[in-house]
Amino acid sequence: MKIDTERVIIEVHLRPVLWDKRNELYKNRDAREAAWRDILKELAPNYENLSEEERKEADKKIQQRWRTARDTYQKDKISEKKSAIRLWE
Repeated sequence: MKIDTERVIIEVHLRPVLWDKRNELYKNRDAREAAWRDILKELAPNYENLSEEERKEADKKIQQRWRTARDTYQKDKISEKKSAIRLWE
């Protein structure tokens, strides 16, 4: 299954329960699992035909892609801040 990172980011952004700590459902595990399931349905065109094991594997890959994109973004922001501080020194 080919995963489009930009599409994953867009789908997560559309579901604040996954990233907005101020969201009342942010701490609700069932709500987060439902949001990830919705994303899987959007990104896996043959979702209905996948076995339970294939769904779990696809879900794992999508969530890993999200974490990797998020972590890379955070590292880049920290690096930018450090660079800006060095410019002022």
